[in-house]
Amino acid sequence: MKKRVISFLLSLFMLLSACALCLTGCSMDTGDTDTDATTDKKNDPVTLVMWCVTESAKTPNAEGELVFDEETQKQVDEVVMNMTMLTEAELNAKLIVKYFTMDEYYEKLEAALKAQEEAKKLADEEKKKPGGNKTENKKEETDEDEEEFPEVPDYQVDILYLAGYDKYVEYIDNKWLASLTTELNGDAKSITNYVPASLLNAVRYKGSPYAIPNNNVIGEYTYMLVDKTLVNKYYYTASFERGEVHSIVDLADFLEDVANYEAKNGVVPIDGDVNYCMSLLAHYWDINPDTFALTGNFSVLGYAYKNTDSINRGSVALKFDNLLTDETYINSLKNLMNFQFEGYFQKPEEGQTSAVSFVTGDAAEMVSYEEDYYVVVVDYPRASTEDIYDNMFAVSAFSSDVNRSMRLVALMNTNEKFRNLFQYGVEKTNYTVSDDGVATPTRNNLYKMDIAKTGNQFVAYIPEGVDKDLWEFAKKQNRESLVMPLLGFDFKTELVDESEDMEDPQSKAKKYVIETLNVELIRVISEYSAQAWDKIMACKTIEALEETLDFLALDVTALTVSVGKEGSGKDEVDVKVSAMDLAMNHIMVEQEYEADGKVKVDVDEETKEETPTVALKETTVIVKPDLRSRQVVDKEGNPVLNENGEPKIETYLVYYKQLTPHQVYYRWMQTYGFLPAGAYPAN
Repeated sequence: MKKRVISFLLSLFMLLSACALCLTGCSMDTGDTDTDATTDKKNDPVTLVMWCVTESAKTPNAEGELVFDEETQKQVDEVVMNMTMLTEAELNAKLIVKYFTMDEYYEKLEAALKAQEEAKKLADEEKKKPGGNKTENKKEETDEDEEEFPEVPDYQVDILYLAGYDKYVEYIDNKWLASLTTELNGDAKSITNYVPASLLNAVRYKGSPYAIPNNNVIGEYTYMLVDKTLVNKYYYTASFERGEVHSIVDLADFLEDVANYEAKNGVVPIDGDVNYCMSLLAHYWDINPDTFALTGNFSVLGYAYKNTDSINRGSVALKFDNLLTDETYINSLKNLMNFQFEGYFQKPEEGQTSAVSFVTGDAAEMVSYEEDYYVVVVDYPRASTEDIYDNMFAVSAFSSDVNRSMRLVALMNTNEKFRNLFQYGVEKTNYTVSDDGVATPTRNNLYKMDIAKTGNQFVAYIPEGVDKDLWEFAKKQNRESLVMPLLGFDFKTELVDESEDMEDPQSKAKKYVIETLNVELIRVISEYSAQAWDKIMACKTIEALEETLDFLALDVTALTVSVGKEGSGKDEVDVKVSAMDLAMNHIMVEQEYEADGKVKVDVDEETKEETPTVALKETTVIVKPDLRSRQVVDKEGNPVLNENGEPKIETYLVYYKQLTPHQVYYRWMQTYGFLPAGAYPAN
């Protein structure tokens, strides 16, 4: 009854407005144009179906399907009724929520998505038929019809919960998820004020986000704690107040004073480890040549951190540099090794304290240290794969309304009332809330959800048993969190075949390309790096270290790697180039071959002397073709016959391209939208 009254008033208002337009717009064209036909449909009533995971108990029914018992279903229905009242008011959308346990969720979801996909395919085929695009005659709408929400099939999916990187990529590759770029820049832009940019950037896949991560507490800080009493005692307070201390290498003078004058008072300079401090200086590109995994070990190939808090996915690329020629890195390394030589790194014994120590913790813990220590952040929280991909909401590519589905996702990330309904249920029936904003389930509550699986945690009330100040500290922590550029990347998975559907001019065969990582190159650098590390650690004085580093800086330039063969038969020899230059992509070498696999040669017209063709090109590759044959099949996999009725055979060339780590990494950065397409560095 209430809806009919509202509908009547709205209709009356629209009628009066139309009359006013007619009276005041006499000069307008009043021909046969039907203005009702151009009404914007985006605000018409719509029914949205959200699929989610519940913690409430379910039991098998007579057909073996998991269902809620009668009392639980009653509470769930009341929650959904309250949620849909909000969505009707905000989005003119009726909301249907489907709750599943984790065990059954993906089987049911994927069956529904496949059914949606098939329904769309049939609908598209129907449109292609003659007359398929004609609009069917519809019955005249009444005021009551305008308020009705459309029925939807049981397999309808509009908004869905997702967990895990593998599932995320699988669903995108299956074309089951809608790209959310347009909505994030438009009607759902409010999400960007609540979910950190680090998370939104991290879920970009080939340049676009396809899900919104549920905002939760990300990672931990690493703090360097410097004793305030000692800092003040030796007059270094101003350095901290001016913000000049960023790492332990900035404390050389202070540590010298502590070592000289505080040993008698039971104070050790540094409670820490030289190897750990070394890891904070740079990203080391040490790659296992057998598994292609990054080891984290020291490497002469790396990127010295200039400002740790700026290393973030999509904003900074981890470059490939020769660390032995990086002045900033070498100076920091000398300082750390000098601390080692002077005995600054010690484990305090019972009764001893330290001037400097390192701890990990969250933003709340930082405050607890500030009374006694100057707290310096030396490593910011790093969002792990689990932090980002373990709990997300996406919009189905087959959604009846992607825009409003995304706006509903925005509600669970920005709207406190909707968020608490989805998480805790109906206040007083399912939970009570204290003055501090802490939610406590009622004794009879049967509506149970995991707060990590229902949207932005920090919009919801604080769960029972959690510190009431946690949300505020966690928001700060998330704003400062980093998502490393290597998240989701490894060299092995990036080595995919790339085909070029083109004919080779010499053999008239189709040309295909297979890319592989240059194993010999990474093996040479990895083995040399291990030897260099042993030589550095064997030094006992700063003089010996400086001499060793000078030697290594020269010695590393002598590293070479083969890029092919020159000559033929007994005269065939390796063509070698500088391994470090090749790894950093400062030179580009391509060994050229004939179609039959022989080395291509240039002939001197006067001396008739043959020399192999080794060209400098824009891609660092070692190319050697392999002539192959295969049977041609059609799209369904059936053999294609030639004019004689025999299976058709095609000849094709496979070219093997050996890429440097530099190339694989930057290509990945561009492919996934973390660098502009034209930003591939020349060196």
